[in-house]
Parts: sequence; C-alpha cells; structure tokens
Amino acid sequence: MGQYDAAKVLGKEALDLEEKELGARQERMGDLNNMMASIISDVSVIFIQIVLWMKATICMVAQWAQVHV
Repeated sequence: MGQYDAAKVLGKEALDLEEKELGARQERMGDLNNMMASIISDVSVIFIQIVLWMKATICMVAQWAQVHV
C-alpha cells in the first residue's frame, strides 16, 4: 500500500471515529474533511503531472523518429 492509500485509510478511520464515538464535532469534522480533500487533491496533481510528462516524452520520441528514420 502506498503512502497516499495509507493516508486515505487513516483519514477515513479518523472520520468514522469522530462521527461514531466522539459526537461528530463540527470543527473536527471540518478539519478532517479538509485533510481528506487535500490528500485527494495531491494525488490528482501527481497523476496529471505524470500524464503530461508521458505526453511530452511521446512527442519527443516522435520528433526524433521523424528526423532519424
């Protein structure tokens, strides 16, 4: 399991604990939900960066092939 997967699992457990055992305090629920949104956002940004890098690499290979083949 990756670090982001582990963070999501722990965040979910914290949300469940706060909701079921600690009375779903508004401030804590808000903090936990913001944390979970941040984790998901970070994963999305990394995915987009990887896709853009892959596209750039494919373009460079295609340009090289046009010149050298």
